[in-house]
Amino acid sequence: MLVAVVGLGHMGRAMATCLSERGFELRVWNRSPGAASGLEHATVCSSAAEAAQGAKFVLTSLSTDEAVREVVLAEGGLLSALPEDSVHIGTSTISHGLARELSSRHSRAERAYLGAPVVGRPDSARTGKLFMLAGGDEPLRRQCRPVLEALGQKTFDFPDAARANLAKILINFMLAGNIELLGEVFALGEKGGISPQRAFELLSQTLFGSPAVEGYGRRIAEHQFEPAGMRMALGLKDVELALSAGHDMQVPLPTANVVRDHYLTALASGLERYDWSGLTDVVRHEAGLRPE
Repeated sequence: MLVAVVGLGHMGRAMATCLSERGFELRVWNRSPGAASGLEHATVCSSAAEAAQGAKFVLTSLSTDEAVREVVLAEGGLLSALPEDSVHIGTSTISHGLARELSSRHSRAERAYLGAPVVGRPDSARTGKLFMLAGGDEPLRRQCRPVLEALGQKTFDFPDAARANLAKILINFMLAGNIELLGEVFALGEKGGISPQRAFELLSQTLFGSPAVEGYGRRIAEHQFEPAGMRMALGLKDVELALSAGHDMQVPLPTANVVRDHYLTALASGLERYDWSGLTDVVRHEAGLRPE
């Protein structure tokens, strides 16, 4: 089965590797040349439109709304070249508004679109252990099941792409809030003489149950923010997506404003190379603690 993968950042490349290892034939394209270097069993194409030719599924993994618009919706972009019998599987984390627009634009073009943002880090993608959020009608979700099951350990179904994308926004907003809270807890303990490592041990044995929360707790306690699994700027983007959704639906999100401001401070302080959990350095700085 031929799958095109458009976008070979950390997550896109990891998903392409997983699909290749599970026997899918791949055609790939990335905006920055060279990203496909070393990717085995994949045909490297010169454009997204070329990659889509003959593909049963076209999977996009792009970092921002702007990138999705440029690659998919611009004149001569992926949507205009999508074969009639192909399905576009959009795995990007995007705004609620763009998710609805993608569904509408594909419908007007009489092309199939499954909104399928993913939950997990690149190492989970490489081993097929992502959580997949599949948004579309039941026949379309069933049609895409071979790709979803190859990439994920579990698929959560939603009736449309907008709700699948909103689910991803909820998850990332929850993670960002937990990162903020862990930073505050560790800073408070450190000020009172409890090291971050000791606080992490305490929390992990009394409260932690989620591997994601425990993983970020360890990163924060040990100040291991490089290499970034998810860049600081993308953490800011996801919190702003939550704020945008709250604005659209008239839901106040005061914690999101705090987290957004800390991400902005972290970026202004030159921490853009850090993992998004590195925003807790801002909390330490505000508490008067020395940089690690």
